[in-house]
Amino acid sequence: MKFSHCEEQRDDRHLDILIDEENGLRIIVSRLGAELISLARVNEAGAWTGFLYRDSDLSVPSQGWAQLVPGSRNQGRQPRLSSF
Repeated sequence: MKFSHCEEQRDDRHLDILIDEENGLRIIVSRLGAELISLARVNEAGAWTGFLYRDSDLSVPSQGWAQLVPGSRNQGRQPRLSSF
């Protein structure tokens, strides 16, 4: 097994990138809350294909749980809460 690790600064995030070189699998994790940023596999053309809905997207989602997380980039913005 051959694995590699590198660190990357993207936007305001410090990312850890782990790559399984033999099987072509990549995991990217943000150190802020250990958030999974990407789970991808390399294709025949050598490009990474992501499996997550917002794979490698660091922008703040327009809705969802991230709106309620203390310390997130949305802090201070009032979340929209649905009534049941």
